[in-house]
Amino acid sequence: MHSYLITDPRYYGTSPHFFRQSLNRSLIKYNPDFVCFRDKTDGDKSTLLESFSTISKESDKIFLLNGNIDDAVKYGLDGVHLRGGQQNLIKDAKKAGLMAVISCHDKADIELSFAFGADYVTLSPIFATPNKGEPLGLDRFLSMISTIDRQKVFALGGIDDESKIEQIAKTGVFGFASIRYFIS
Repeated sequence: MHSYLITDPRYYGTSPHFFRQSLNRSLIKYNPDFVCFRDKTDGDKSTLLESFSTISKESDKIFLLNGNIDDAVKYGLDGVHLRGGQQNLIKDAKKAGLMAVISCHDKADIELSFAFGADYVTLSPIFATPNKGEPLGLDRFLSMISTIDRQKVFALGGIDDESKIEQIAKTGVFGFASIRYFIS
């Protein structure tokens, strides 16, 4: 099963040195297959994106940027992770030569995302996670992906320990994505 690390400034900081140090530590310790720069705070993120881009060029992992196609191209990243409701941008990402991953929260989101050409989707929240509402749980998760190619689905949300990863592995999905699991 593939793993997908998502950064968050609460854990990786906002200074380039601390960000680089924290991300490199997580990459070494957990060896994720996918890595996404996600920072929804206001302000200039160019120095952090430069650090992220430098790390990506020294790695064989797939590096994505949350929500910004132009910056993903500018910084030479592999793809973009679009937010829910941004399905209309999938074709733009693909035209730019980027992998397109998109956040989904129900079966309609998933179907629309694949109709627009998404490479992968995240479906969340699976387990309880701070500020993300009622979790789907494994039964609803499995119901939502029952007619979907599971090798294009990442489970996301509240996956913060090995027991939850084992539960997700049993579903047969491509992988799991997390912020908190990858914190060193």
